[in-house]
Amino acid sequence: MKKPALIFLVIVPGIGLAVCLAAAGLAVYLAWPDQTFTFEQYIQKHPGTGTVILPEDVIRLGLSHGKTHIHGFLKDGRAQVPAGEWRLDSWQMAREDENGVTWAAMADYRGGAPDVNVPAAGETAVKIGEPFREVLSVWRAGAGYGFDRVLRDVSGASVTITRGRARPVTVLPKLRITNAAGDYDREFEFAYG
Repeated sequence: MKKPALIFLVIVPGIGLAVCLAAAGLAVYLAWPDQTFTFEQYIQKHPGTGTVILPEDVIRLGLSHGKTHIHGFLKDGRAQVPAGEWRLDSWQMAREDENGVTWAAMADYRGGAPDVNVPAAGETAVKIGEPFREVLSVWRAGAGYGFDRVLRDVSGASVTITRGRARPVTVLPKLRITNAAGDYDREFEFAYG
């Protein structure tokens, strides 16, 4: 393991000891490298495991705690992971359609990721994946409005779907706007740009 660089603490008059110590602590934290392990590598260093239970289509899972990241593959929706408090980072699920083409859904958490408590010698079920829902965001943009849509899973993660390793061609949805009086009724197509 790489050791952090030696940090010299200089107290600057007028700033205060607390601010200098906080800055030094941040510098040490930033100097300490991220550590990434597979489930098996981490378990060898930190004995004591529990089981995470996920939907059977989930084939890959990523967890983190501070600057430690672990990832691994699941079998039948189950994974032996180190016991402890973890944050869900990512997951991937896959299944084949009737033509043998693999469809994959991948989720990535950017803030708001759920915590997963894995008890030693115990089991924890985590609700992720389907059903997916499309979330529409609307905001005022000058004299007009902006729209965006994001696919989310039951845990709130942003989800990307691929078909045979490529993004599927989708038909863009239409937006219909009406007013209560009924004198305004227009339909628009979503377009990028």
